[in-house]
Amino acid sequence: MGRNDQRAWLSTPAIAGGITKDGKSFSFAIPIENTGKTPALDVSSKVVLTTIHKNEHLTFDYVHHSPLNRKSGVLAPQAVFAINYSGGPFGLVGPPWVPSSFVENYRKKELTTYVYGRIDYRDIFGVPHWATFCNEYVLEHVALMPEKFFWTICDKYNDVDRNQYKGPAN
Repeated sequence: MGRNDQRAWLSTPAIAGGITKDGKSFSFAIPIENTGKTPALDVSSKVVLTTIHKNEHLTFDYVHHSPLNRKSGVLAPQAVFAINYSGGPFGLVGPPWVPSSFVENYRKKELTTYVYGRIDYRDIFGVPHWATFCNEYVLEHVALMPEKFFWTICDKYNDVDRNQYKGPAN
């Protein structure tokens, strides 16, 4: 059995939450799960929530946005650590509430909200690893059904490293 079979593997399963029932803020949790067989060490993450206009392009930028930075240290096998967010749809750079025009602009497809991030960690063999993720907040409206917001995986920026243990240095 190779060390890749034994290492920590971190991923982000489905995001739970979104616009609160009162429509005044965003509240959600991003789970980080270790699906590997050994602990993940020195786990740190940075997460950006951003809402962009339909004419803008999403850039995965941690410099011009204020990321939520979290350190969880060690994440045991099969354990989950959640990054919780509560605030406005523009992340830490915008107002901490949902503007009244937000949902209407969503209905017109003028705005799109994304949450993306990067997780860095080491496995027990000392090999550094990373995983990136991106989710889009989508408004679904089917005839005769109530509107429904949900998170869906972006078509890019969901990736993991390909680092492998190379053995002791001679």
